[in-house]
Amino acid sequence: MRGYAEVTVVTDPSAVAALHAAQDYDLILLDICMPGLDGLAVMERLQAESNGHLLPIFVVTGYGSRRNEALAAGALDVVTKPYDLNELDLRLRNALRVRTLVKDLSRRSEEHRLMALHDALTGLPNRRLLLDRIDTALHLAKRNSKHMALLYIDLDGFKEINDRLGHAAGDELLQHVARRLSHSVRQADTVGRLGGDEFVMVLSEIRSPEEASVPADKVIHTLSSAFAVGGREVGISASVGIAVYPQHGSAASDLLAHADAALYAMKISGKNGYRYAVDIAVDGKA
Repeated sequence: MRGYAEVTVVTDPSAVAALHAAQDYDLILLDICMPGLDGLAVMERLQAESNGHLLPIFVVTGYGSRRNEALAAGALDVVTKPYDLNELDLRLRNALRVRTLVKDLSRRSEEHRLMALHDALTGLPNRRLLLDRIDTALHLAKRNSKHMALLYIDLDGFKEINDRLGHAAGDELLQHVARRLSHSVRQADTVGRLGGDEFVMVLSEIRSPEEASVPADKVIHTLSSAFAVGGREVGISASVGIAVYPQHGSAASDLLAHADAALYAMKISGKNGYRYAVDIAVDGKA
């Protein structure tokens, strides 16, 4: 068929919407007058499931008087019978170009959206997405009467490594750290990078504050093994500050501040370990 791949031929118009949902066709050739369900009704079903996206519909009909109805319903183009085969081929190719352009623009838009929410170096969620994940975890914890926790993670001695080996090696080390941290959490949890050598782990729906010590220990152990950076082995350790809802606050900003304070306390007391934030009353009073 002139270079086109014939994917599906169906005589049951009521099956078109489900087939398109499963296959995401680049183009659907559709007649208007069909038994059981006419083409405009099929297009209405497709439109309801398209979330406002451009329909890949090309209408072929013997009823020229219904051309405007088809276009108003969202068809990319309409050709009436009898038609010239060469004209049909050209119009199909033009409709495919439009469809391809729209899909490419949609893909690029999604890529830009993801880039805006993820750290460019490590691919981890950035501060903006982290705050959203923290808010989601807080909502779940409040709704289900559970705890949730933040682990504020800082790499001990990273500045010295960065100064000694250079920024390229430092960036490579951060990428290795990001991968190890990502592999050390549950599927429901999130690891993100705030910037520099600071990472945050969001623990969703834990049963008790003490449960946060398990992933904290795991982080310290996971990062204690040497990293291969620039053809040499590099060793680091990690300090972790822990804040738990509701003991240390009920908002993302409160939990981050308390986890950061706990991290600082861990840093000045010897590093390579974890420390919980100082408990506060739920209403925020000391």
